Amino acid sequence: MQNWALVSVIRRQTLYCTAETFPTRHVPTHLLADGTKLSTLLTMQIKNLVFLIVLILWISGCQRGDDHSETSGAEPSPVTVSSVPLRLWVVGLVDQPSLIQRQWRSGSEQAIDIRSLTVEEFLEQPRCQCDVAIFPSRLMGELISRDWIVKLPGAAQVKKTASELDSRVTPSGAWQSQAQYGGQVFAIPLGCSIPVFIASDPLVGALAEQPSWNEVLAALAIDESAPDPESITLDSSQIDPAALVDRFLAIAATFSQDNSKYGLLFEMQSMQSLLSEDPFVRAAEILASMGRQTGGELAVLGTHSQAWTWAADNPRPALAIASPALINQQAAKLTTGGFITPEMSLLDQPAADQAEPVSSAGELASGSSGAHAILGWNTGGGLVAALSGDCRQTSRAVLLLQWLSMPQTRDVLSPLVVGIEPSSPRGDMEALPVLARRHLSEALSSDSLPAEPRLPASPAYRAALAEELVELLSGKKTAKQAMADAAQSWSEITAAAGATQRGEYEKSLGLAF
Repeated sequence: MQNWALVSVIRRQTLYCTAETFPTRHVPTHLLADGTKLSTLLTMQIKNLVFLIVLILWISGCQRGDDHSETSGAEPSPVTVSSVPLRLWVVGLVDQPSLIQRQWRSGSEQAIDIRSLTVEEFLEQPRCQCDVAIFPSRLMGELISRDWIVKLPGAAQVKKTASELDSRVTPSGAWQSQAQYGGQVFAIPLGCSIPVFIASDPLVGALAEQPSWNEVLAALAIDESAPDPESITLDSSQIDPAALVDRFLAIAATFSQDNSKYGLLFEMQSMQSLLSEDPFVRAAEILASMGRQTGGELAVLGTHSQAWTWAADNPRPALAIASPALINQQAAKLTTGGFITPEMSLLDQPAADQAEPVSSAGELASGSSGAHAILGWNTGGGLVAALSGDCRQTSRAVLLLQWLSMPQTRDVLSPLVVGIEPSSPRGDMEALPVLARRHLSEALSSDSLPAEPRLPASPAYRAALAEELVELLSGKKTAKQAMADAAQSWSEITAAAGATQRGEYEKSLGLAF
């Protein structure tokens, strides 16, 4: 209405100028007699008229062609269903994507195109050409540095209310922190990965309530048939580098006495890697010892599901490390085995006649397991959902993010996508994963849970560490050599990232905004 009112005003002004301002009867006689001057005057009026017509068309076309413009007090235009499918990229394994499509279509007429990629395939793309991306939270900083994801619109963010703080609707603590970067919300949290120590029933029966690492390793069934440490047969097709790094960091967390608020992997001021320090060398030694268990290749090199199943069903004393958030449906049904929690155990205790603990690596240890404040380690393997920087249907993509944040949706998707956790226990209440999650509830709700930095180049840091751990497990390097080389590689990656990396490290830990 306002546009056409403007047009009417201009039209009236045009008519006034052409028909009334210069009517021929008011033109002096000497001008009428001068045909040249009169012609010039009329030409000028015609040009003015043409200009006003063009101006009218331009104003009308611009304002009426903007479908998203909103005038003061006007209602926003309703979201329309596009014939173009929404593009959803999932970094991870997706089982039966047709079921996800069917679930989405039950509440929306718009189609959804689901693409599953590995981390390597995802990062090799020239751009994030999708509308919504689901990926491990540890990739957050890398994707932000590439402008692949954008700050989450307020409409898509999970709102906290007093009645929802302790409900399944609003994940808290570790869940929320991994969806933020530099004080801004970039994603919807869908899972949170904290590894636990899975023990076979024979091992559980052989251990005290709060065993030390020395006691655990002494009780394991070690394969003595092959020379140490070459009992592991490495097959690259069976190695899960991400799970391998997760296990190493979970072990290291049981030794660290540092304030987790400032991170455990880098020295804050210099960004120097701490991997060559005693806790990490000792963690590497323990990982190598776990690999020498009878059939222990899966315990250290396999996927989370393979390691979980191997330990839980093992007839011998056996130990593996895996995350309940990253196991498949087969492993999630197991009711055998048990788990050892890092905050209550696994620290080497000093002997009664020793003032300080002693080990080959000069490990750090606490005289009392109760003094250890580490609750676990958030590896960043849990999935989050974010809006792509190449999104072409923002309004519809926000609706998809809202749908993904619903607890009912997570319950449906958790069996189909590893890394998405259900909002409520699934399956047998006595199943080992259910018990593990219940025990980890304190860690999951903690804002101070040690977390892997999600700064840019995190995939490169992880790849370098995994390579050195494989060298260690194959017997090519000692724990000390492998950790020294890993620290050197990390220093080179940090230098290549530039001077901004320290600031990004603080942002990834929630210390800078």
